[in-house]
Amino acid sequence: MATPLSLTSSQFSDALTRENLQVTRLVHAAIMMGPVFFFMVVLAFSFQQSGGPPPRASDFEVMNILSVVNALLFILALFLAQFLSGFLFSPDRLGQDTASITAEKLASQCVSMQRTADIGRIAALEGAALFGLAVCFIGATNNVLQADPSYWLNALSTLIAPTSMCSTS
Repeated sequence: MATPLSLTSSQFSDALTRENLQVTRLVHAAIMMGPVFFFMVVLAFSFQQSGGPPPRASDFEVMNILSVVNALLFILALFLAQFLSGFLFSPDRLGQDTASITAEKLASQCVSMQRTADIGRIAALEGAALFGLAVCFIGATNNVLQADPSYWLNALSTLIAPTSMCSTS
């Protein structure tokens, strides 16, 4: 049976030093740079592909299927991100009798757990963002994005992931 935590919110806040917050923000930014750079590659490739052969009906069918899969994957990633965040920042993960360690050590462990939970949450959202960008890249290669710009909505998860990332930083 886990013992109740003997950590106040002020002790946890004190453990959130400027250095801890800077490291967390740096990790968040580094994780999100992959989708941002890939988005720029997709944009550049899309502009370079203009004027190619018109897309076939089968290209639109593939894009429709991938768009539905992307929407479902993004919704799943949102739920998974919430679950991972809660699971990874659970008192049960402390793994030892919290009454026997100092409040400073406990606060430090909680800050580490919070950082791990944030990384897990962002990784789930990043996966969905990269899949959406891959769908856009496929659309750019077969000129579907030029024929029907509404398929750019698959890249929306790339904008939502950093927004939700910043909401807890």
